[in-house]
Amino acid sequence: LSPEDGLANWRPLLAEYGRRATVVVHQDIPMFISEARALDTPPGEAGTRLVSTYGDRLRALDVGGRTVVVGEGAYCLSERLKDLAAAGAESLRVDFVWRAYPPAEARDRWRAVRSGAGIAGARLGNIDRGLA
Repeated sequence: LSPEDGLANWRPLLAEYGRRATVVVHQDIPMFISEARALDTPPGEAGTRLVSTYGDRLRALDVGGRTVVVGEGAYCLSERLKDLAAAGAESLRVDFVWRAYPPAEARDRWRAVRSGAGIAGARLGNIDRGLA
């Protein structure tokens, strides 16, 4: 299911498709990907910090010569696992794709997500969109 959507729209999909529907619960969602290196960010670095005209804090990462722009904090629904389970979510996904997390940090994030603990700086996205 799309991380851009919310729980109100996921509920009927989860009811119909059950475990065949996967909910992303942690991901550095790309705002955009440029096939060319847009900024002079050395590969493997934490990325160039940017602030959008709307005040969003972003990171421009060099990934194999591409520039991938992600939010400063990852999208993470770990604190909403009970709500997801109540809605029928069975298949959950955690991604560590775009950002080069040090192994210990990836482990700690994995454990936090599994336990339902929050992750500092994480964003809930639109999970509450459409809820009364």
